[in-house]
Amino acid sequence: MSLLETENLTKNFGGLRALDNVSINVKKGELHSIIGPNGAGKTTLFNVISGVFPPTSGKVKFNGKDITGLKPYQISHLGIGRSFQVISIFPALTVLENVRLATQSRGSYSFNLIKKVSDLKEPTEKAYELLEKVGLREKASWKAGQLSHGEQRLLDIAITLATNPILLMLDEPTSGLSPEETTKTIETIRELAEDRTILLIEHKINVVLDVSDVITVLHRGCVLAEGTPEEIQRDVEVQKAYLGVR
Repeated sequence: MSLLETENLTKNFGGLRALDNVSINVKKGELHSIIGPNGAGKTTLFNVISGVFPPTSGKVKFNGKDITGLKPYQISHLGIGRSFQVISIFPALTVLENVRLATQSRGSYSFNLIKKVSDLKEPTEKAYELLEKVGLREKASWKAGQLSHGEQRLLDIAITLATNPILLMLDEPTSGLSPEETTKTIETIRELAEDRTILLIEHKINVVLDVSDVITVLHRGCVLAEGTPEEIQRDVEVQKAYLGVR
């Protein structure tokens, strides 16, 4: 069953067409990856889906509802959680506080500005659970700025998870990570994919081929190919445009 659909999605920036009639279909429960060369339109696609940019034309549907043109906060509350290429954390706050603030954005806590921290039992427990899920519980009391780059990536994912997303959108979560940090992050993503739908942008092709159920290849703003990892590897046009041909 489809969870996210884009229909002929187009985005122009002046005379530049960043997306050109892009149609994708993300099914519930799958890990769907978006790949392509630099400038292919991958992050622009994420920005349009998540409401950062309005599309020039076309539609975005989520859970059967047309969400085209909604504001990012409205889309977030519908169940789409999105991380960015640039890590977005509060470095001076503790790891726990970063995640707890995100949990407070849901429910009756977000507008209660004078509530004591000791009264935030439910958001605190939820934050600890999410930190356990990404392997950071033991560093809950650390300042977020003290974490390694890879750990900050994991914290960023935990913050996104705190908004209770049905669809988790991850934009290059292994960017700038060491091989060891990449392995840890991919293990976490694989575990998260067991009980949620994930839309992933990733440049490391070996990672994409290993974890994906479906891969969409963008090239110059258009969908070049879509299929299983095996089908994408065999696609001659993909090999020419992205994977390389011997």
